[in-house]
Amino acid sequence: MQFIIMTFGDRSGLEGRSKGWVLEMLAFLQGIDEELEASGELVEQRSLADPSEGKTVHMDAGLPYTANEPFVAPARSLSGYWVVEVVDEARALEIATEVTVFLQDSVEVRQVLEERTVD
Repeated sequence: MQFIIMTFGDRSGLEGRSKGWVLEMLAFLQGIDEELEASGELVEQRSLADPSEGKTVHMDAGLPYTANEPFVAPARSLSGYWVVEVVDEARALEIATEVTVFLQDSVEVRQVLEERTVD
């Protein structure tokens, strides 16, 4: 089963954090990547640019336009994710719990649906 484990936030989440904490966080996240790679559970991992660099395409009067803004509040924007192949949801939640405990912030877990074909 595949699951996506998503983290959220923007640069403001680092305010008040020491340089040491930031370095520890980066080492922790790299450790998670290495652990998942070694176990064969890692499908993909990505970090995203800060939401302040995001753009949203909207519709107005039937015409699309681009706004220089993220879709949701920057502090709640997707900041990164792992796609993991695990035996069950419990394992995906175990990985997410490790991240939540370290970051002291919420992490979302969702199953990746199987590829569908059109007959």
